[in-house]
Amino acid sequence: ILLFLGLILISCGGGDDEDVTPVQVTPEPVVVQKFTLTVSAAEGGSVNTSGGTFDSGASVNLTATAENGYEFIGWTGSEVTSNEVSITVNTNLTLIANFQLIEVATNYYSSGDIIAIESVVFYDRELTINGIKLIAAGNIGGQEAVPDKWIYKTAQVFKLLIDKDSEGIDSDAQLNMIKTLKGEIGWHQGRPTGQRIARGGGNEYSPGFLDDNRNQSYPGIEAFEDVLSLDDMVWYKNIDSQGTGDDDINEIIEHTLHTLHRFGVRGGVEGSTEALNIEAEEEDITNTDIFLAMKEAYTNGVFDIEGYGEGDMPGDINNRDAWPVMLKEYQYLLTYGMWEFSEFWEGGSLSPEWNDNARTPEGVLANNPLGYEIYNTYFKPVISIPSKEVLRTIFQDNDQGESGYVPDNAAATTTYSISVTASSNSDYTLSGTDANGSVSGDDVSITISAGDTLNFNVDAANHPFYIKTAQGTGTDNQVSNVTNNGATNGTVTWTPTTAGTYYYQCSAHDGMYGTITVQ
Repeated sequence: ILLFLGLILISCGGGDDEDVTPVQVTPEPVVVQKFTLTVSAAEGGSVNTSGGTFDSGASVNLTATAENGYEFIGWTGSEVTSNEVSITVNTNLTLIANFQLIEVATNYYSSGDIIAIESVVFYDRELTINGIKLIAAGNIGGQEAVPDKWIYKTAQVFKLLIDKDSEGIDSDAQLNMIKTLKGEIGWHQGRPTGQRIARGGGNEYSPGFLDDNRNQSYPGIEAFEDVLSLDDMVWYKNIDSQGTGDDDINEIIEHTLHTLHRFGVRGGVEGSTEALNIEAEEEDITNTDIFLAMKEAYTNGVFDIEGYGEGDMPGDINNRDAWPVMLKEYQYLLTYGMWEFSEFWEGGSLSPEWNDNARTPEGVLANNPLGYEIYNTYFKPVISIPSKEVLRTIFQDNDQGESGYVPDNAAATTTYSISVTASSNSDYTLSGTDANGSVSGDDVSITISAGDTLNFNVDAANHPFYIKTAQGTGTDNQVSNVTNNGATNGTVTWTPTTAGTYYYQCSAHDGMYGTITVQ
């Protein structure tokens, strides 16, 4: 037994001499993938980061911020529409924040005020209304200046014709019309629309300003006009007028429509640029919608073209040179028929030029269906119908009536009353108020602001009281737009619109005068 135990002990003790080394396991290294994010902003805004290199799965918050006058419209490289977005980076990615100009329609509906033209070539004042620059003739060529009152009436008519709140107006199409009028877009891009205003008629000016020698007579007039898209004139006291309010309505509506149809309506509704092209000097217009409608009216006896054209082809529908005049007159007459405005014509008719059977929409539809379609497709969505009652308030017989025109941001105005007497041939004696306070004394100076109204209550027998542009006796140099100018008893009223120095003056006595400063 002892022997056996000894063998066991010897056997177990032999393991103490072995060296056992543990196995070391090295893990594979973890590789983190990286991606590049590139972020930028187009014109009109900025982004909060330009990007960088990021681990796969990293989250990056992006914010696009629009500048004043711009709005964010989306990302190039992502379908996300929000300007704030959280991007999980798992691939190389390029994102561009996009912006566009904020288009505010009301910015285009502007009602400017009369501004003096510093370098007078023939026109001395201008006013911009809804993209159209009105330019008015000054005291030149043997004619008195067009009164401010008539400029405002012309502006108010344009305002009535371009009323975005009127029934049936397509706001987008009308906005396109104004942009076209401004020369921002369309077929006369770069040349904004103008409307010339003068007195009486072309032959009333000496020398003439519409003939071939106009630039020699009035240096610079052609360069002044060439930057504008111009049609014909609006005449103050047209030589053919009988002095009635309805005559004035016809004068101003006809020629403002000529301007609108040619330079604005053609550009309002989609397709109108081609459909309403009357520029026969530049291209073939025989297949345009407006030409075909006019030709139908002629063929059906609605539109009489007798008197249109010169030379060997007067009144000839094939006289290409006469087409532009025929077409702009046709558009005006078509509009009058659709508006039922024939009551403004003398006797309610313009026959034979426009047949009495086409003085209503029903009549136009029956006798000139292509014209009916032209009006409803292209005219009606962009030109508003002015109220007959409003027009007759503005235009009253013998040049009476007020425009009702209010310029944008018009300053508050004040009416001042001043009594005027005369005890001798030396001085006027005034008593009242002006912008500086009390007015009292002989031939005292008066100060007011443009737009204010002066009421001179005159009681000065044998001393005609005139407001003039230059000091001196006589009746020359009278300021336009003065009511009762030259009165010896009564109220002389004046609302100046242009700053400058003016004079009140007795026409019979040189020393009886004072200055009126308009600020």
